[in-house]
Amino acid sequence: MTYLHKKHLKPNHITTEQYFENDDNLTSQVDSWRTDAINSLLVVSAIAFTPAIIVWGLSFNSFAKLQDASWLYLTIYILIVGMAIFRKLDYRIKAWTFLALTYITGTAALTLGGLAGDGRVYNCYS
Repeated sequence: MTYLHKKHLKPNHITTEQYFENDDNLTSQVDSWRTDAINSLLVVSAIAFTPAIIVWGLSFNSFAKLQDASWLYLTIYILIVGMAIFRKLDYRIKAWTFLALTYITGTAALTLGGLAGDGRVYNCYS
């Protein structure tokens, strides 16, 4: 590392203790940003999923094979709406649960539609 790099990484007039003094403040700011991001994602997902779950329930509830998938999609929708409503849950729990729900949704779509359906796209992007 050259002198110029060292100079820009840690200025000489600030000690190491002073440089990392605001680490707790930075951690709380990052945690706050993560919480806001996952809450926004859950609200948008709940809003976007509402018409899809209504159409799915009305259209495909009479088919026996698709009725089980309807209950699965309804359960996933209820969990997403529940996490969007209960904003006090830890952001890590909400993020991992949301990730697991997207994989479950993709696996269900892959099971129903096969490789020609949307399941492979869900699992690829989640």
